[in-house]
Amino acid sequence: MITQERLSQSITRFVSMRSSTLWYLAAAAIPFALVIANYVANGKALAFADIGADTIFSFYPLQLGISRAFHALDFSAWSFHLGLGGFIGNLFDPLWLVTSWLPLDWQLGARLPTFIIRDLLAGGFMLAYLKEVGFERRYALLGGLCYAFCDYGMINAQWEVLHGTEFLQFSLYLFLLERALRKNSAGAAIAAGAVIGLGNAFGLYEFAFFTALYLAVRYSIVTRFPLREMIRQAATFLGYFLIGLMLVAPLLLPALFHFLDSPRVGGTHSLFVNTFLGSLRFNDRMELSSEISGFLGKNLIGVGDAYHGWANYLEGPSFYIGLLPLLCVTQLAVREASKIAQRLFWVALIGIGAYLLFPFFRYATFGFGHITFRHSTLWISAIILVLGLLGLRRALRDGVDPFALFVAWIGIVGIAGIGLYMAPSAFNAAYAHHAIVLASVYAAILITQSRLSRVRPFVVPVLVLLCVAEFCLQSTPSLTARNNVALDGSSSRGSYADGLDALAFIRAQDTDGGFYRVMKTSPSIYLNDPMAQDYHGTTSYYFHDLSITRFVDRMGIPRSYPFPNYVDPAICCQPVANLEAVRYVMVAAGNGAPWPGLTPITNMGKWAVYRNPDALPFGFLADSILDEAEADAMPVAQRQAATRHQAIIADRSAIEAQFDRLNQRHTPASGPAQATIRVSGSHSIEGTINADQARILVLSMPLDRGWRAQLDGDTVDLLRVDYGLTGIVVPPGKHRLTMNYSPQGRRIGYMLSGLGLLLAIVLPRRRRKARRVVAAN
Repeated sequence: MITQERLSQSITRFVSMRSSTLWYLAAAAIPFALVIANYVANGKALAFADIGADTIFSFYPLQLGISRAFHALDFSAWSFHLGLGGFIGNLFDPLWLVTSWLPLDWQLGARLPTFIIRDLLAGGFMLAYLKEVGFERRYALLGGLCYAFCDYGMINAQWEVLHGTEFLQFSLYLFLLERALRKNSAGAAIAAGAVIGLGNAFGLYEFAFFTALYLAVRYSIVTRFPLREMIRQAATFLGYFLIGLMLVAPLLLPALFHFLDSPRVGGTHSLFVNTFLGSLRFNDRMELSSEISGFLGKNLIGVGDAYHGWANYLEGPSFYIGLLPLLCVTQLAVREASKIAQRLFWVALIGIGAYLLFPFFRYATFGFGHITFRHSTLWISAIILVLGLLGLRRALRDGVDPFALFVAWIGIVGIAGIGLYMAPSAFNAAYAHHAIVLASVYAAILITQSRLSRVRPFVVPVLVLLCVAEFCLQSTPSLTARNNVALDGSSSRGSYADGLDALAFIRAQDTDGGFYRVMKTSPSIYLNDPMAQDYHGTTSYYFHDLSITRFVDRMGIPRSYPFPNYVDPAICCQPVANLEAVRYVMVAAGNGAPWPGLTPITNMGKWAVYRNPDALPFGFLADSILDEAEADAMPVAQRQAATRHQAIIADRSAIEAQFDRLNQRHTPASGPAQATIRVSGSHSIEGTINADQARILVLSMPLDRGWRAQLDGDTVDLLRVDYGLTGIVVPPGKHRLTMNYSPQGRRIGYMLSGLGLLLAIVLPRRRRKARRVVAAN
């Protein structure tokens, strides 16, 4: 029963929450207004053609591919536009569930508002987290603002599929984790699981690792529970968290299966062993100097292409989350601070120091061998933010400790000043001067306040306004001082429309509906050109699985970069292009044909178009089989040439024995051996096969266990051929082939989701009932 007192408390909480939200939005609106005005005035979109080129080269094409799938009500998660074809559910931004329904022409313009919405939500959830752990509204407001405009949010989060998702997940997860632990809320724990499950599959490891560290510090320093109670509370959270993961299992499990099949986890491109061995060393001088500079932000050592730090602008280290928190952290080290605050300070200092010295900590944070500064920097930023707000609150309540403030001010001024003195050409002078001036103004306000008899109510609002000014000066250049793509898709790298006329001409040549690929010897703009311009190509830049990686490496296709996420066109390998069903080749005009035998068709703009008369069809019957061991012993050119008539397989003797059984049981078909295979959609393939004897049908697409094949209604197994493509053993006779795609784990995911929904309804209800019984007794 709702009493008048409880109703009053609820109204008070609602009004307080709404007031915090409105003040937060009003403060954040000023820097974002500058960003929006810059983009609108210059007709730009939030996609970069400079050091952040992945936004336009890779993620925008992926956004278009997802949008096309949604418009066609096709949720299979397979795309023949992703290079030779592949699962596209590994890299997915949950906000695309909203924006993908918009028209394709709106997708580029939708990137900026989507970014701002994500950033505002991330800061808002940090505000909610800070209130949950006991900060007053004004400090929580300041913290939310700092989080929204930290370097990770304004720079890294432009990679919406990776860092942007993590940036929003992190603050929301913190809020839900604390709500679950403090309020014993089953709903918050379930929501936490769903939030993590909606992100990237490798985020499961990151957030599990973070939670272990977070709970270790929380239980050992902040809260002193009996061991049994700590274990019970953590186990209860984990149980309900897993229910949340179950709810989103249809999305999570397919991505997880493909992630575990990635060459980054196991295989020739795994960095795990190298990472472990490398983690035993110290960071070198360049890395250390970049890390130290990173306390004031990446822009201190250059914006965008002018960045002079370790790694590139996006992957370099930055812990910047506002100067005020950094300035106030040392207030926790003074004698007047509480014992808990002092312990938090020293634990954080030791942890951050170890992070700066040893690469092991950032390696372990990302997991599976990535060596750059990514999500781990956000954790350091969050530590600085929380400790800085604790220090600010202590200083305003009990008075500023001048010496501790001076130490922090010297640190900020020292980083900027020494950098300017020692490397004036590498340091961003305007940014460094802003940092020195702003740190001095913050310090002056705090010292002045400490000399007053009581805390003035306007002090925190003044600090908030000063932070807004700081973020206008320090953070907005991260988004505005960049080489952007225009709203019409053009940039300094080229135009979105580049090659569309040539592709339209190619489509007009082939009207039979047969599947073929187009190879560009260089992309128009995009690394994922086929997804952006809606054609079947050969290149891709993605989180590939082992099959396509194995095919590329063993067939000798050169890589422009030695990483499995790049699949380049087989320009120098005509037999491979033939195997990939490349019927047309587009070459920059004046460069000439990449190999002999191509038929010139037309010149359109900067492109010369050739037809490849030797291209194999998408599906064909191999004349014979070749064991992988034999193929491995061949020179690469001979191995490539063999694929025109032979299917390279892992176990020749087993297949030959299967051929013998099939030849004895089936009657050969009359007429020539041939296959007519049609790709009838992103998730379906059909065709007819005429076989004079048992053969292998080779399909020029990567092997993926999500495909299910039937011959004449009977299920048949898929076989790896040519190191990573798809093969099917076909008996003699005439057969009807049908294939359909459903990602691995999708069906199990549906069952787990149904079970999770049932548990999410039943268990919290039983828990509430048990509480009422205990309370009544």
